[in-house]
Amino acid sequence: IKVLVLAGLGIIVGYLNIQDHELQLYLIATLTLIGVSNVFTVVLTDVPVVGATLANIFQNLLVFFASGAGVLSIKAILDLASEK
Repeated sequence: IKVLVLAGLGIIVGYLNIQDHELQLYLIATLTLIGVSNVFTVVLTDVPVVGATLANIFQNLLVFFASGAGVLSIKAILDLASEK
């Protein structure tokens, strides 16, 4: 249920708070976060004591931002298609 809440909040934040002039930067930052999050998850699982917690934080951030980026990607595609 935590994942559904994070995904829902990510969609709401992405759709309501990201303006058109911020869209490209948000999508690039999200792609970067996805790559970094995957690497950090692998690396941090080997760190004793706090590694698993930090890896979990990165995975939760990934769910939050990726769901918002998915909605904004669809919005950007629809905006591009409607211009023609």
